[in-house]
Amino acid sequence: MEFTEDALSDQQAQRGAWLELRTDDAAGLQQKVQAFGLPRVFHAYTPFFYIQAPGGQVFRIVSSKEM
Repeated sequence: MEFTEDALSDQQAQRGAWLELRTDDAAGLQQKVQAFGLPRVFHAYTPFFYIQAPGGQVFRIVSSKEM
């Protein structure tokens, strides 16, 4: 791991690609990440559940049954 002055901040990382985490138990995973303390990210134009991982990457948690 390397820490540099020019690394992206968490806010800057939100402008990158947002990824999906697919799981058979989306509600359960959502509860676990919130209990772990990961911040939730709200997008004004979608109802989806997003979280921000350490380092700034944003993930949408979605049921593997949704396609």
